[in-house]
Amino acid sequence: MDIKDIKELEAKLHDLRVKQGDIFKQKKAERDTAALEAIRTEMAELKAKVKGGLSIRKAANQKASK
Repeated sequence: MDIKDIKELEAKLHDLRVKQGDIFKQKKAERDTAALEAIRTEMAELKAKVKGGLSIRKAANQKASK
């Protein structure tokens, strides 16, 4: 192997490391997006439960005050 071949291999290795880093970043972004969506869904469900509970409590209070 001469110097030129070594330089080419080093350049290819660098390119592959950059691609690997990009893939890791993309996978992390996908996981983060999925996690955020799960959190949003859970928050929406909890808000609906709280709103439902408040409606029931309000109705009970109105019946009690009559």
